[in-house]
Amino acid sequence: SSAASDVYKRQGLESGLEWAQEHFYTKNSIEFFCKPGDLVLSSSQLRSLINKEIQENNSFYNKYKDAPLLGLALRNAYIENFPCQ
Repeated sequence: SSAASDVYKRQGLESGLEWAQEHFYTKNSIEFFCKPGDLVLSSSQLRSLINKEIQENNSFYNKYKDAPLLGLALRNAYIENFPCQ
């Protein structure tokens, strides 16, 4: 089903984002976001973060509306919602 496919896509985006963060930190000792390690977000929570990011920065995302920017939206949402101190 399409809904199940969307769930896997969002979870895949999150997993890829966390792997990229870990790899970048290993190479550069810099973190883009600091999501608590024990925090597990449901697919609907991920969707909410992405939707909020797109709504709050609508002018940016509208410029690139034909590009697949869900990964970028999730990364930006993580930076906004899980800032490093």
